[in-house]
This record gives sequence, structure tokens and C-alpha cells, in this order.
Amino acid sequence: MNNSYKKEWEDSYKRGENNILYPHDEVVKFLNRFVRKKLNFKGGFKDILDFTKTVKGLDFGCGVARSAILMEEFGIESYGVDISSNAIEKAKDNASSFGYDSLSSRLQTIDSNELPYEDNFFDISIAESCLDSMSFGNASALINEISRVTKKYIYFSVISCEVNFKNKLAEDLIVETNHEFGTIQSYYDEERIIELVSHFNSETVFIRNYTATGATKDDLIDSRFFVVLDVS
Repeated sequence: MNNSYKKEWEDSYKRGENNILYPHDEVVKFLNRFVRKKLNFKGGFKDILDFTKTVKGLDFGCGVARSAILMEEFGIESYGVDISSNAIEKAKDNASSFGYDSLSSRLQTIDSNELPYEDNFFDISIAESCLDSMSFGNASALINEISRVTKKYIYFSVISCEVNFKNKLAEDLIVETNHEFGTIQSYYDEERIIELVSHFNSETVFIRNYTATGATKDDLIDSRFFVVLDVS
């Protein structure tokens, strides 16, 4: 991983940015559609993957670990990695607050393009809103690593170039606003997503482009792609 932006991410988390305490609804939908469906709050599930053995999940770019904690709530043994030690410190505290002390020991920082896990170590991997917070080259290298360590499904989301008000191109830009100042924002269209995942075998089993607007359709708030790959 290109560490030239590690300081910027450390500063961002130190300022309290990206302190996301609730999982994205698309992550919840992914688990319900492809892993196991939650039936009630008493621990009832309808299993889709084989839960007669331990199912393991990776929360890549975990931030404060909300997706990792969600996986634990679904009975998945989760692991998390992030470039920011400040994020991991908060993630460990959050995991312990939920009573998942063992998860705290499975959260760690990474500083290279190699993940510290064996081939096919995870059944599923989640990369929510992180592959677009780095250069396209880094994202390509890291999603290749994610595919190496994943047996079945990879879920990821990336921001659409529709919200790039400068020129709506699929490209990498340096963030100039106060939020995440100095980091990279990488914008995607479908062609760029295809290129991103072109270096390993996978089948796209789900892709959705969701756009949120304000009071008028021209008041664009957010636009993201949500993708699920089968790498088995």
C-alpha cells in the first residue's frame, strides 16, 4: 500500500471523521442475501452458506469496525484491517463495547499491498467505501489480494463519477475539502469497475448504482456502485 497518505488518514480519524457507528444498509442486505438471513432477534437465521463450520469474514478498510461487528452479530468470525492505527484503536474499543473481545484481537493495521492471511482464509470479504479512498492502482492491487484470501463472495462499494462535480470523469483526485483533506478520492463508472476486477477470476452476481438527491434531481447528494463478486 502506498503509505504517502497514511498521515492524512491518521489525521482524519484523529479529527473524528468517518466515525461510522451504524452499518450501511447494503452491507446488511449482502449478508441477508448471500450469507445467512436473519429471522428474528433471538438468534434465528436461515443459512445460505454452510454454518456447520466456522464462517470467517474480512472487513477490509474496517475503520472503526462497524461491518466487522455486524458480521459478529450474524455469527461470522470477523477480522478487520485498516491503514490507520487511530482507526484500529477506535475499532478495538468499539468491539469490546459490544462484548466482542476476541474480535479486538483480530483487528490490525496494514502497511503493504499484501494481506497477512493464507489463500482462501475467508469465506466472505467486505470492502465498504474504502477502495475509492485510494489510487486506482492501489485499489487494483488490494482487491487482487482480497480475492486471493477469499473463498466465495466479495462485496464492495465505490463512489460514482456522477458526484464528481468537476468533470464527471472516472479518475483519481486529491481531496481539497476539510473532510478527509489531502487523501485521494477515486471516482468510478461501470467500465472502471470492470477494469478493477479484471485481473482475477470472478462472476459479478450483483451490481447496483444507487443515487440519492436532495429537493431536486439536480441536487445530487450521493451516488455509489454496490457490487458482489463470486470468486469461488
